[in-house]
Amino acid sequence: MLRKKKDLMIFNFLDLNKESQRVRIPITEKRFKKISKKNKGRDFDNMNYYLEFMLIRDYLFLVFILNPYMETVKIFFRKIQLSQLDFEDTHKNDIIKAADVYYHVYYWNSIFIASEPSTTFYSNGIIKDRLELHLEFDTELLESVLEQLLEALGIDYEAFQEEEDLSTFEIEADSLVTSFLLECWQDVKQETQSKVFGMLFEGTGIGGMYDLDNAKDIEATDSSIEAYVKSKGIIV
Repeated sequence: MLRKKKDLMIFNFLDLNKESQRVRIPITEKRFKKISKKNKGRDFDNMNYYLEFMLIRDYLFLVFILNPYMETVKIFFRKIQLSQLDFEDTHKNDIIKAADVYYHVYYWNSIFIASEPSTTFYSNGIIKDRLELHLEFDTELLESVLEQLLEALGIDYEAFQEEEDLSTFEIEADSLVTSFLLECWQDVKQETQSKVFGMLFEGTGIGGMYDLDNAKDIEATDSSIEAYVKSKGIIV
């Protein structure tokens, strides 16, 4: 569980230009000092409280990799929620009431997000121009900050440099991206008050399908999706 902002420790670090910067991390200063004391003289492979360090790492992935794209993703979601999809359906009107949103994390440096009218309800439609986003990034700054964090904890981080893989696979970015997209969608929904129903899933079929409004799992079959949408009072 993430601590309240006032309880987050401010960590000072040097960016890639060697300029001083600050970032809040999900740990109290008291806890940080305790972990530092327990790890004095240890190397990365033998550090105590490894899982807490991993939680900080994942949090910083959100801060440095995902959050800079928040407004871009929100603009993308606003188009969906306002039914601004370039789409024609010969059997229904062109106002979209249900949309699929899927993503794929390409390990190392990019995330792909796309949306189209729900294939469960709009199988006869013609998509003229699918909504897509390509988010490019690198982990160099994140890696540098983590090395500085380990140094501040008194840990020899040579093994971290040699062994730790900051690819999105190692970080298990899928779960972080899912949470990020859910948050962005729900923030925009508060603004638009849209009635468009959105379903989120990983593009290769790995993982579940989620109601973007509330993060509930939906069984990924047409009959289950139809029943779920009907239960929400949406007639497509």
